[in-house]
Amino acid sequence: MALVLWLIGRSQSKNIISPEEQVRQALASLRQQPEDGAILSRVSQVVRHYFIAAFQLPAGEFTTAEFGRLLSGRDQIGAELAVTAIDFLRACDAQKFSSATASVPIKAVDQALNLIERAEQRRAQLRPLAATSTQGRRA
Repeated sequence: MALVLWLIGRSQSKNIISPEEQVRQALASLRQQPEDGAILSRVSQVVRHYFIAAFQLPAGEFTTAEFGRLLSGRDQIGAELAVTAIDFLRACDAQKFSSATASVPIKAVDQALNLIERAEQRRAQLRPLAATSTQGRRA
């Protein structure tokens, strides 16, 4: 019985994919596609879902303005990262709703990957603080 439970637990742990891995996989699948409104929409959606999962934000479908307010109010994200994320999402919106037919691509996938890297650096900064506060509560 113990072996069966161990095997079940082991197989379940393999299926857990971090938010960073999920977003990288999703963006990799979009990288070679032409940057049109649909791709820009998908990239911005992937980035939003990443931030919700990585920083444990309330789930939901938000406008860019609503999502910006959500990010701006979070100390764990930090003002600089929040502004960068909001600027990126606004740029995606501006590009996808642009009336110019021959607009220059903004390289949204590359920008999104850079943004995710910065967010992961922020999360790495927060880990020691979270561990310290958890230890303080145990004492």
